[in-house]
Amino acid sequence: GITIARSKFVAFLDQDDRWRPNKLWDQATFMSENPTLQFTHTHLRYFLDCDEAPEWGTDDWLRHPAPGFTPSTLLARKTAFLELGLFRSDEESSDARWIARAEQRGVPFEMLNQTHVERRIHDGNLDRVPKLRPESPHSIAGFTEMVHAKSA
Repeated sequence: GITIARSKFVAFLDQDDRWRPNKLWDQATFMSENPTLQFTHTHLRYFLDCDEAPEWGTDDWLRHPAPGFTPSTLLARKTAFLELGLFRSDEESSDARWIARAEQRGVPFEMLNQTHVERRIHDGNLDRVPKLRPESPHSIAGFTEMVHAKSA
């Protein structure tokens, strides 16, 4: 995957998420205009693909975009992975730990104020989502705090 990629940028799309048009263009353009940035994330919006809304889902949470600290919102320079390492398949929340490493090492990145990902909530991920993001952090500080708390 990433280690043999020939492109300057790397992006991910989870099988149950959707990208909105221009996601990659907007992120790549922003990063080209800001060459010190190693990666960017975008906001995401959740949508239901199941019969009932989950107990943890509030109307506000489902109606409004939120900062998306997920692989589907990420566009990264390949060099960011060379510096921070790859996502680890043997580690829960490996992508979250990768972002925390970036923050700890002072790697420059940005959360764009655009909503470019739609994250599907379905019967197969209803149990998983609240465990990963019960408080839906709205800043990198809140996100990093959440990751450190899970590591403890």
